[in-house]
Amino acid sequence: MNQLANKPGIRFMSALRVALRNRFSRATLAFLGLFILVSTTTLSAKAAGCNGLAGRDSIVKYPLQEHDGVVGPNSIVGLWHTVYTAGGANFGISFKEWHADGTESENVDHSAVIGNVCFGVWKEVGLRTVRLHHTGWTFDDNGNATGSFTIDETDVVAPNGMSYSGTFTFKLFDTNGYYISGTETTGTIAASRITVD
Repeated sequence: MNQLANKPGIRFMSALRVALRNRFSRATLAFLGLFILVSTTTLSAKAAGCNGLAGRDSIVKYPLQEHDGVVGPNSIVGLWHTVYTAGGANFGISFKEWHADGTESENVDHSAVIGNVCFGVWKEVGLRTVRLHHTGWTFDDNGNATGSFTIDETDVVAPNGMSYSGTFTFKLFDTNGYYISGTETTGTIAASRITVD
């Protein structure tokens, strides 16, 4: 047996290495968060969370893949490039991941300061048709909590499995969980599956 392993100095060095490794991981995550924060623009408090763009001037385009003749799964499970439209205007663009266990996560093109990651639960309600209840926190431009929001969707996957379309209803709630009158927005969804070449 190695006699060095029982010495207090050796145990301290192992613990120190673990602590430094954990600090490095936290520092890396903090730097990544700061990088995202600095590289994105801020939106108004009403445009917080995974909701509307509220007058945003520019939209970042994602290089869409060509899917001519490609047939995908007969399921919504997977990664999607999703575009929300309300009243003829862009409401949000996201990367949305539908998981086989009935959960969903989304990263929308909004500032990390006001919240750009949100989650949901879904179930199949018909042939290639799903219903989603999606929620997240809202923040003002300074990162202060302003409440929460919900998005309820019904989506239908295309027969070739490479796109889906649907409708959504968005609502804002205050910090006490009460619906904020006049914040309901309805619109349409168009999504394209992201695949590995």
